[in-house]
Amino acid sequence: MKNSIIIALLLICAIQVKAQSNTKTDSLLVEGVCGMCQERIQKFAYGKGVKFAEWDKNSSYLKLVYNEKKTTLNEISERVASIGHKTNLHPADEKAYNKLPGCCQYESVEKH
Repeated sequence: MKNSIIIALLLICAIQVKAQSNTKTDSLLVEGVCGMCQERIQKFAYGKGVKFAEWDKNSSYLKLVYNEKKTTLNEISERVASIGHKTNLHPADEKAYNKLPGCCQYESVEKH
């Protein structure tokens, strides 16, 4: 009986370690200037496999935790660029950038 419990606990630990090994922590440089940008960037960074996304307007870095079996840094970057925010991996979609509120058009305004 004791051996069965020990084996079961070891199996549970092994499964948890395997699941955690798919989790990756990374960051992207994302252009933006304000709190509205922050909300938009974080909202679109989330998607399949993303567990955590936090953009800091002072450093312009988007910190990410994601499951690399479900998504990639490149896919996350593409989502963010598609809404008008340039990343260090992808240029911003020009039409989407032009639709951003004036206060969010980072090419022409300062961070606020």
